[in-house]
Amino acid sequence: MSIPDKLPSIAQGQMEIDMRSKLQKKRMSPSSGLASYALGLAKVVTINYEEMLVTLRIVLGEDVESQRNPIPLTFPGAGKRHFFGAMPQVGDYCVVGWMPQESSGSGSGPGSKIPVILTWTVPGVWMGHDWMTSQPFTPEEWSFSPKDASMVEGAFERVRHKLRHMQPGNITASSAQGSDLVLDEGVLLTNRRCNELRLRDQDQSFIVRSLQQFHAMAGARIYAGMVQRDARKISTQMISDGKNWTHPTQLNPDATPLHEADLLADIISNGLLTPAPILQKSFQNGELTDSWGPSLESSLDPYQILKRGLIISPEGFLISNDSISDATYGGKPIFRTSIPILGEPQVNPAVNHTPSLTEYRIEVNHTSDGTLPVTEQTDMFDADRLPDSDPTSGDAHLGSNNPFIQVVYGSVVGNDPFSISGKDLYGIPLKAILFDQEGNPNPQFISALGSNLGEHAATLFSLTPPENLDGVRTFWSLQKDGRLKFHIGGSVRQTSVEGILEGGLHLLAKGQTLLDFQGGLKLRCRDGDPLENKGLEISSEKGAVRIYGGGNLETGQVTERIASQDPNSSPSLQLEGRDTVEVKSSQNVFVRSSFVQTTGGEIRQEALSTLDMQSGDRIGIQSKTLDVNVSGKVNENFSGPKDLLPTSGPLRETNFSTTIPGLTVDKYNVSLGNREESFGLGNHSTTIKVGNMSYTTAVGEWKAQAGTNSLTVHHGTGLQGQVIAGNVLMEAKAGAVSISGTVSASVKTLGQATVSGTNGVYLGGGPVGKTGLIVSSADLDPLSGLPLQVYGMGSPAHRLGPPV
Repeated sequence: MSIPDKLPSIAQGQMEIDMRSKLQKKRMSPSSGLASYALGLAKVVTINYEEMLVTLRIVLGEDVESQRNPIPLTFPGAGKRHFFGAMPQVGDYCVVGWMPQESSGSGSGPGSKIPVILTWTVPGVWMGHDWMTSQPFTPEEWSFSPKDASMVEGAFERVRHKLRHMQPGNITASSAQGSDLVLDEGVLLTNRRCNELRLRDQDQSFIVRSLQQFHAMAGARIYAGMVQRDARKISTQMISDGKNWTHPTQLNPDATPLHEADLLADIISNGLLTPAPILQKSFQNGELTDSWGPSLESSLDPYQILKRGLIISPEGFLISNDSISDATYGGKPIFRTSIPILGEPQVNPAVNHTPSLTEYRIEVNHTSDGTLPVTEQTDMFDADRLPDSDPTSGDAHLGSNNPFIQVVYGSVVGNDPFSISGKDLYGIPLKAILFDQEGNPNPQFISALGSNLGEHAATLFSLTPPENLDGVRTFWSLQKDGRLKFHIGGSVRQTSVEGILEGGLHLLAKGQTLLDFQGGLKLRCRDGDPLENKGLEISSEKGAVRIYGGGNLETGQVTERIASQDPNSSPSLQLEGRDTVEVKSSQNVFVRSSFVQTTGGEIRQEALSTLDMQSGDRIGIQSKTLDVNVSGKVNENFSGPKDLLPTSGPLRETNFSTTIPGLTVDKYNVSLGNREESFGLGNHSTTIKVGNMSYTTAVGEWKAQAGTNSLTVHHGTGLQGQVIAGNVLMEAKAGAVSISGTVSASVKTLGQATVSGTNGVYLGGGPVGKTGLIVSSADLDPLSGLPLQVYGMGSPAHRLGPPV
């Protein structure tokens, strides 16, 4: 094929000039190997941050090749085990030098050179101070969509600059994500959300500001801030969701990433544990079998670890979907406890932005082996609290690293993630209960969901015996309504609470107070009140006081004393005073019992108004001397017969007995006043078998009356008997009857008066009267033999006759 004549031709000289020009330019390029060493300015195009390689585009100091293959990053300090540096971003600028790529080159000079990063330069200082945004095109020229931004990354980008103001001598380290370390006169470490740690020079203070604080120490933990409970949450990467996230195809045909909904199904079942491939197991023949080699120790086997935590089943599946958090940021599951609302389910404030409960919690173990703690907040899994054994074979709450002491202020929320008794309350607001519905002791913490907010626990001090001896858990807690609930552990054979108060104790309980002492109660006062000398005072100003004893006292001295009187009786309530015991009431005092005994050297009962004694059957009084002094009036009322039986005998019976004959056994004195006896219906009988009966009055009269008939003995007028109805009969069957009067004696009747005697009748007139026989008209005249009546002789006022 011939060369067309019309084509332009190039002269040889022009070609030489052109070649020399290109050669001159090549010699001026540092990378050509022909120029001298020089510096250049390069821009980061791509970054391989895993292998620490970057691709640079030379923007100054190079005119032949503008883009370099990945070269190693350089840092201020680095080695096999030490590192000090920063990872650049796409678009950053660096100053580069040149290093020979080959030991020798072809042609007239040495081999080509590669750039070496010497230092970094700050583009747009004033834009960084003002947080300005820069881009190669205005929004009107080209609006960067996410797809466009990914396609032109490294060539054109939209950047918001950031740079802290610094003064001479300051040291500042800032990350592109927003965290800063500032060393000026103080020290400031802050992240992009303004959580900060500051050493302030002005007042030499240490300031920490954050939403949450988690301190993990050897044998101790501190949780502060919003209540966050993540120990039962598993990273989503460890549990299969049934989708193949590692499928070779990750981009759509238009180079956009596949959407989650477009991922293909995975051969691994949904909910199955998916650790690293070398740790994965398969479920065969009813048990998990290692798929990639020999079995691991239980402390390294994720299946054994999560089974002990009751998170996965023996088949390797997730037990509950609650272990998947609905809030995950940067791979960290986050679950916070919200303020419970009655009738509504719990929500995660990290998702719903609702108010979260807050707490300041301290947990202390009994011992520590000195290993670095691993908690859900340091390594996303609470390995320290993992049970020592399978909790299904025993309560995992007895794990060696479970807290010995817990102190909580704010809201008390369950924080036992693994034990059978605690995992159901993990992340749940709690409340303390001491008694069950029947009133039996049952101290524990239960879920407060569905309860009034005032019943929720606001503080907690809890101590679990480290060796779980015969003592039990001790806790006390204040509710959010201010009430206190506590349970003090210990053995019933020991004292649970001991204390000394150098001063006094003043306790005011405005509501009802119930003290239930199952082991008994002793109150002992060593000294009394210095003003009133009161050792113990129990008073109730408005309410009643009741003291009840349900058992029998078994003190040796008391039992011996009571047994001597009643072997079957022992006191249930004993009141004892060294000197005097006083029972005082402004109104009434009642003593009620089936048997009441009062024993003392001297017993005195005094009633300012009335003293009543009542008995349903009998009142017995025994004493050597009985004194009854009444300054007013005595009323004795008797009713009966006893039990309404006529055979029960008299209503009152008085018996006297003595061993000395003639001794006065009953004496009745009335100093001033009268005595009256009144019988409505009945008889008054006095019987003396041997002895005398006398009635004596010094001044006055003695009178006996039956109906209208009376007998009166007066100290001045003598004896007077008056029988208005009936007869007067004086008869001595075995003796004599004598009526005598110092002045006179008179027997008078409106009828006939009869004086008779079997042996005769003697009428005597005394020494001044006539002596002799009475001449009767019936007598015979001795001279004439005729009755004296014939002669009108005889006593006209006397009639003699045969005895009547």
